[in-house]
Amino acid sequence: YALSPVVTALLSILLRVRPPSLLGVIGIAFGLAGAIIIIVYRNADFSPASLLWLLAALLIPVFLGVGNIYRTLAWPEGASPRWLAAMTNLAAVPPLVLAAVVTTGTLDLAPLAAVPGLTALQIAVSTVMFLMFFRLQQLGGPTYLSQIGYVAAAVGVVIGVAYLGESYPVGVWIGAGVISIGIALSTWAQFRQANN
Repeated sequence: YALSPVVTALLSILLRVRPPSLLGVIGIAFGLAGAIIIIVYRNADFSPASLLWLLAALLIPVFLGVGNIYRTLAWPEGASPRWLAAMTNLAAVPPLVLAAVVTTGTLDLAPLAAVPGLTALQIAVSTVMFLMFFRLQQLGGPTYLSQIGYVAAAVGVVIGVAYLGESYPVGVWIGAGVISIGIALSTWAQFRQANN
């Protein structure tokens, strides 16, 4: 996800689809730098054996960037983020059911019934996430939305420490701080664009 904002920004500039301002680009650069710092300090493996997988993983930000631009270009006239979030969740059901049946031979919902509270929480969290996702896209555009990966990286560090007992070297915390600066710059850029 670290390269998704970069790819999205490049595509939005090339295609002139709500391109970021200079301050927004600087914010993206800070976010990328912070993500790289976290990756390096978490001892990422860049050995030749993992090179093929690393190259395959580089396709992920390309697909995410294309998706971010496409959603902006193909946003239905007058469609609300709430409607798009609901339809996206509903559209995901048939392929997921098909995948479950094909891979397991059945659609076993009994495990979900065994933990109704957790199931309800997951449904609520997913609903809120999609609502926020589409609202953020509507307000901020594709490049601003794409920085959600930077936020996830920084928040993941905090969650790892708070709930999973992980500990990180100081460099990881520096990376999270650099990401925070990048997000602040990008948010400021969005605020300035909205008020001009």
